[in-house]
Amino acid sequence: MSRKNTPRTTWEGNVILADFGARRRAEAVTPRPSIPIPADPLGPESWAGAQLLEAVAGATDRGRLERGRDYHWGGHVQSMELSTNTVVALVAGTQPQPFEVVIKVAALSAKRRDFIAAEVAAAPALLRTIIRGDAPPTDLAAMLLRPDQIRFEGCTCPDGAPVCKHAVAVAYQLADTFNHDPAAILQWRGVEAAEALRSVQLSHAGEQESSSTQPNSGSSAQQAPEVLDQAEFWGSEERRVSWSAPPVESGLELGDRDALMRALRSLSWTSVDQLQTMHELELCLEMITDDSGRFDPTPWARPVTGTRMK
Repeated sequence: MSRKNTPRTTWEGNVILADFGARRRAEAVTPRPSIPIPADPLGPESWAGAQLLEAVAGATDRGRLERGRDYHWGGHVQSMELSTNTVVALVAGTQPQPFEVVIKVAALSAKRRDFIAAEVAAAPALLRTIIRGDAPPTDLAAMLLRPDQIRFEGCTCPDGAPVCKHAVAVAYQLADTFNHDPAAILQWRGVEAAEALRSVQLSHAGEQESSSTQPNSGSSAQQAPEVLDQAEFWGSEERRVSWSAPPVESGLELGDRDALMRALRSLSWTSVDQLQTMHELELCLEMITDDSGRFDPTPWARPVTGTRMK
């Protein structure tokens, strides 16, 4: 068996020391498939926050992702400083001193920053979409933030993985920042939109004040339901609808009589039994409809034609 990839083992007293560093580095550069992102129970997820979590999920393994999420929930991120396209954070770990994590995003060109600023200034509805945390139009979203634009620059911890649990915790913390303030993505990307944001916020405040001062006619209408006039709804008693009784129809004279006779024939021994059964059905119908004398009282007295006796 080949020992080419076997870790080198040395002995120190009763302790075995094995160097697994080569294998760890080889695994670190292997592309990993995207894994499901654990849900954050602290609040609704914004579009920008989802992009960050998608980037970190595609760059690390499930174990580091779950431990980093627990670090975020446990308050291990001691501080986080945002500047244009960069975030620097300190995360408490297993050592006395916190570890420093740096995450960056590819910078926008001046032309693209001006384009995004002009778009949000000209379209208040677009800015409201971003403020709600929803995704902007595809072309604008592709410029603002994509998972492939996010770079995990490193962490001062001894973990040799490209994205350690401390970097995951910072990514969750940054995503939580965007969840609570979705418009912060514009400032982080260097887009000047302060004036447009102020205008939209003032407009929203004016709408709320206007709606609070106006009487709520809808609620009063619900509290006092409309009372209908019965005479108007049902009509006057002088104009009652009347109709004559419908004519009585014989059920035996409707439908396919030949089919009825064939059915009776399957239950009768002779043609006389068949006629007797038919006569009893006619008597039942006369009793129900109170229409006596409708049928021949002795149908078997007539000569039977077209039927042979068995």
